Amino acid sequence: MSPISRKTVEEIRNAADIQTIIGNYIPLKRAGSGFKALCPFHREKTPSFHVNPQLQIYHCFGCGRGGDIFRFIMEYERVDFPTAVSLLADRLGIRLAYDSGSDRTPRTDRPSLFRLMSAAARYYHQILLKSPAAEAARVYLRKRRLWGEAVERFQLGYAPASGSGIISWARKQGFRIEQVAAAGLVIQRDRDAEGARYVERFRDRIMFPISDEVGRVVAFSARVLEDDPRPAKYVNSPDTAIFRKGRVLFGLSQARQAIVESKTAVVCEGQIDVIRCHLSGFPNAVASQGTAVTPEQASLIRRYADKAVVVLDADSAGQDAAVRAGRILLGAGLEVALVIIPADSDPDSLILQRGPDAFKAVLDNQTDILDFHFEILRHREDLRTQSGVSRTAAALLETILAAPSAIQWDFLLRRASALLGIDEAFLREELRRLRRRQPTPLIAEDPHFKEVPHPEEEISLAELLLKHHRECRELVSRYLHLEDLQDVHCRSIVLAALQADREENIRIPPDPASTDEPESQRLFAELLMRPSRVEGSEKTPQEAVREVLLVIRRKALKRKRAQIQRQLQYCSDKCETERLRLESKQLMVDVKLLEQGWERAVPLLEIQEIT
Repeated sequence: MSPISRKTVEEIRNAADIQTIIGNYIPLKRAGSGFKALCPFHREKTPSFHVNPQLQIYHCFGCGRGGDIFRFIMEYERVDFPTAVSLLADRLGIRLAYDSGSDRTPRTDRPSLFRLMSAAARYYHQILLKSPAAEAARVYLRKRRLWGEAVERFQLGYAPASGSGIISWARKQGFRIEQVAAAGLVIQRDRDAEGARYVERFRDRIMFPISDEVGRVVAFSARVLEDDPRPAKYVNSPDTAIFRKGRVLFGLSQARQAIVESKTAVVCEGQIDVIRCHLSGFPNAVASQGTAVTPEQASLIRRYADKAVVVLDADSAGQDAAVRAGRILLGAGLEVALVIIPADSDPDSLILQRGPDAFKAVLDNQTDILDFHFEILRHREDLRTQSGVSRTAAALLETILAAPSAIQWDFLLRRASALLGIDEAFLREELRRLRRRQPTPLIAEDPHFKEVPHPEEEISLAELLLKHHRECRELVSRYLHLEDLQDVHCRSIVLAALQADREENIRIPPDPASTDEPESQRLFAELLMRPSRVEGSEKTPQEAVREVLLVIRRKALKRKRAQIQRQLQYCSDKCETERLRLESKQLMVDVKLLEQGWERAVPLLEIQEIT
């Protein structure tokens, strides 16, 4: 998919007021020229989260998180950059444009499809609540004890057997038939002299809206009523510009906060199971859309959870599916446990027949993935034989190999050794052999914030440029060699400051293609928000920046000399060796010159470059 255009990103940035938008998420209190609040990203009793309306940034002095409004949405909603831009565009009424062309066809106009699907969900919902044609559906849902709260919380709807009139309704709402088709609500059957003919995809079915992680309706799963003879129990939306079945989890938008708080996601198979769990005190349940868990779904869970508990059937097919799902979840960096529902039941029927405590007992009896897999293999293999033990060990090692972390490997290998009665060293060696034969395992993106260490002198330089731009810009521009900066985040801030003509124009633009941008954003906000180290000291900003420039240059020369010393260890050519020794000696002289102060060092700073 083409990236969102820079012009659109800037339009959204200029239209978004950070105080207003963050204030819609958390209560802000006036604090001088800015605002403060209890940080939404870590637990605290005294407010350390600050919002600066003038700079349009936020920063928490407790946990270190910070950035601009895009970064806040990414952190709070736990979404990627394009989704954060899209959410703000929807809120501000700005149409997204893309680098491949600002005007997209209706088929790929994502904001319009989001609006259409949201409106369609409300339309089907009202049919279920009020239409005489939906009486059988209402009876069915009451019989399944899915009326009232379930209908409202999950916005259940109904598509009548005679047709819902979705085409005429959509036209009245201002949507074109091509958009309705692109959303997967209708199917094009044929074409005649008058044009294409469309029919409704969903008829006589309960409509379950499927939302993305931030609550936008992207698709539907439509279930037949009870005693319906049709073989297809469910009809699902096709893949569209806003929906990929393997990238969405049913119930995640409702479960997200509970998952974050408990750090655990309960993964079920079907929508009704999830709804029943939420109604019965298990609000961290999600479903994999009735298909095997995908790596994309596993990564989505990893954004919010440390652990996944997989709930599947008791038959052998269900057990094998549980192991496959467990491996995929393990590959996302999750701790994985599995539970087996009693035969001939599922979470919905178990809770209805025996109550929530019975399901809680099932969850409490969860088994770590390795123990679970071993129990399956123990009943299939003869562990009294060498071949049986070998096959069991190989299967367990395949499961361990799915984990991306060396820490997970160590923990699981020790457990496998205890289960198999095989020396851990032998298992570790076999795992290394298997790893060499396997492709690199999926490494999940770690959703948890980690503050990145930065060189102190480079932090100081960036801060001086941000806080004392007018006094320091010319000095830094003249005497700094950008290649001397080792930290990519500090370098991006320094470069932005040097390119800006005034302090208030310094900005680190978010780049959706850059993986480094979030930390640059955080550091940028931190440096702007924290008190200046120069103010209150005896040094002027110019004196402080000169000292920092000397430190940065000295360290660069020392790195160069260390590199030459390493080359000398392996150099066999006499002339080249002599040249390297002379260069090393000169670098040491230059380092000592830089230690003698600014006046002596200026000529060296002006002419010297490191190659």
